[in-house]
Amino acid sequence: MIDGYFLSTSLRESNNNRLILIVGSIFVLSVVAYAHWPSLTAKTISFDDHEYFLRNHLVKNPSWASAKQFLSEMTKPSTVGGYYQPLSMISLMLDCQMGATDENLMPLHRSSLILHLCNTFLVILILYALFKNPIIALMTGLLFGCHPMTVEPIPWIGERKTVLAGFFGFLSLLSYIKYAQSKTLGCYISALICFVLALMSKPTVTPLPILFILLDYWPLKKLSIKSLLNKIPFFAIAIVSGIITIISQKSAALSGPGNETSLIDVLVILCYSNSFYLTKIFWPINLTSHYPFPDPIALSNPDVLKGVVITLILMGCVAATWLKTRAFVVGWLFFFIAALPTMQILRFSDVVASDKFAYFSSFGYLLMVAFFFSGVWAIKTNSRVVRIGLSFIVAGICLCQIKTTRAYLVDWQDTESHYRRMIRIEPKAAVPYFALGCYLQEQQRFEEALENFKLAVEFKHDYPQAHNNLAKSYEVLGQYNKAIASYQQLVKLKPNDHNAYFALATAYAKQNKYDLAIPLFQYSIKLQPNFVQGHGNLAIAYYLAGKSQKAKEHFTTALRLNPNYLEGHLNYAIILQSLKEYTLALHHYQQVIKLSPNHSSALSNIEKIKSFMSNQKK
Repeated sequence: MIDGYFLSTSLRESNNNRLILIVGSIFVLSVVAYAHWPSLTAKTISFDDHEYFLRNHLVKNPSWASAKQFLSEMTKPSTVGGYYQPLSMISLMLDCQMGATDENLMPLHRSSLILHLCNTFLVILILYALFKNPIIALMTGLLFGCHPMTVEPIPWIGERKTVLAGFFGFLSLLSYIKYAQSKTLGCYISALICFVLALMSKPTVTPLPILFILLDYWPLKKLSIKSLLNKIPFFAIAIVSGIITIISQKSAALSGPGNETSLIDVLVILCYSNSFYLTKIFWPINLTSHYPFPDPIALSNPDVLKGVVITLILMGCVAATWLKTRAFVVGWLFFFIAALPTMQILRFSDVVASDKFAYFSSFGYLLMVAFFFSGVWAIKTNSRVVRIGLSFIVAGICLCQIKTTRAYLVDWQDTESHYRRMIRIEPKAAVPYFALGCYLQEQQRFEEALENFKLAVEFKHDYPQAHNNLAKSYEVLGQYNKAIASYQQLVKLKPNDHNAYFALATAYAKQNKYDLAIPLFQYSIKLQPNFVQGHGNLAIAYYLAGKSQKAKEHFTTALRLNPNYLEGHLNYAIILQSLKEYTLALHHYQQVIKLSPNHSSALSNIEKIKSFMSNQKK
């Protein structure tokens, strides 16, 4: 009778907990959706969105063939630079199928917001599985979902990979926790499959097997030789993924030692990054998509010194809790290990940190927060007052988060505001000036673009892309001497880049300085023998320099390399027409018409040649 009473009580409590979890999750997800709702109307095109969406022909043309290509290109993706991320690319492709266009970005943001809501729900489920308290899980999940640092991956199209990898990563965590608690084989297989899917979305979740071990230690308390052995398949998959990532990063020239060559430099960067994330997570102001490296990266820099001091204090405080609880040590290690692949030990980016890098790894701090909330919730003295007080504090923090999140999303509504925010927060960072300049250039606001490119070069002298675009802006504004000076800087920075020599040669040619342009075109072709446009422009330069035979040779080469080179056919036809070689000119004009049936200039010249030849016969 007594056993039956306790059993029925336990079942009642379990059902109550489930009901609280379901109703509470609906409320939490509604609040999170409200916080992030402005992201649906965001029009910003951020740094790599052209690569991921606007100019990605595979994404823009949804098909099984496109999906197959994304899946098969493991070590050298053809449409997006960097690591293997086929599921993220396929998800963007599916959004295109559902109506996403350059003018309608809402389907893309909608999918990312849905994924973020799913991730928030998974965080709640994970914390409930670990702490068995639905209120604690809901409060902590609410803080995660509304946090301003979770804004970036939703309106930033190219960061679909962050929320998608987060989804599969959290699902793998939940499956593993269920396996550790029940020893159900299905949960183990689910954790393994979700880990693979997370890696195929974004390989920054590679340390997940180590995170499982941390959870085994605390709070699961299941750490043993057997539990370590069951991680072997996870580590094997992680190693394979790591190798693929390193190869693909190198093929895209996105990895390397950078400036961090000494152990001291590495430790300084790690300390700075740790303090940076800690500060932004607990005081999320002045958030932006570009946090440049501190200059210099040395203890003489007050910001760097402050970062090192904060990290040492944090580690000291965490270590001091070791004898009483493992929660804070495990929570901090979870964050550190999860974030380690993004902490720029080997530079793969021009930022020292990023909000998106903390999206998944911040779960380590959520563990610490949930443990703290659990302790407060368990206080017996005046328990109702304490619990109501905690709830009000969490609600107050959440309201502040929502206000900050929605305010941040205002600057994601258009591209110019987005970049100007970066400049406002980091006024000496070159990359935002360059990005804003590119946007202004697209808007044909050339003088404003020029000023931004100048500032980009001023703050980063060895910035080849900025020198290139600065030169192009000078050209558009008719300042050819300044354009040439900028192209010369570009050649110095990229002495083995055929495009740099081609650009400088073209600038000289526009000033009729063919004696200077021709050798540069020749060197460009030497660096890249199959450079079609190089042969085409060299041919034009030879013709204008009075060397018609040389011009013919290079037009022939260009058209052999690319028979569909419309500009080549057109320019060659014009030159042949001027040389009175009408039959051959007519042939190339006809090739132009095949490629562009309504080409007015070609149609007009065909009529002129035919009329002339007809009159000649008469």
